[in-house]
Amino acid sequence: MNMSSRFFWKSVAVAVLLTISGFGYSGYMQHKLSTTQRTCETESQAKMATINAQRAKESGPWTEYQTAEFTCDPSKLDADVSLGEDTPGIQGELLRAYHDANSNTQNIFYGIALLTVLVGVLPAFWYFFLARLTEIATAVRRK
Repeated sequence: MNMSSRFFWKSVAVAVLLTISGFGYSGYMQHKLSTTQRTCETESQAKMATINAQRAKESGPWTEYQTAEFTCDPSKLDADVSLGEDTPGIQGELLRAYHDANSNTQNIFYGIALLTVLVGVLPAFWYFFLARLTEIATAVRRK
């Protein structure tokens, strides 16, 4: 196996590793989003249990307005323009995890993998065209 083909196969191996890393990063971000969403739902249920316990002890018009649960749907949180990356608490964490999971950061891995394969192919193309150029030169010299 000549040097250009070894270089090509090494670049393909690096590209495969980069692609696997991109898939792994995407999976990690999705896992982080689902974990944060479950934590939000747990905190929401705990908050509602506390509010229901207070409502049972107290009476008054203010207790009726304390029934709002956390919104744990990241797409609804993202649609709310009043919420941003600096939102405190679990909803802010959920919003940041949603943006991280839906960002195109894993595409950087795929782009670098494609670039690596293209760079790996360059020496093979160079030697191929150099050999064709030599054949053409010898053919022209003989005539």
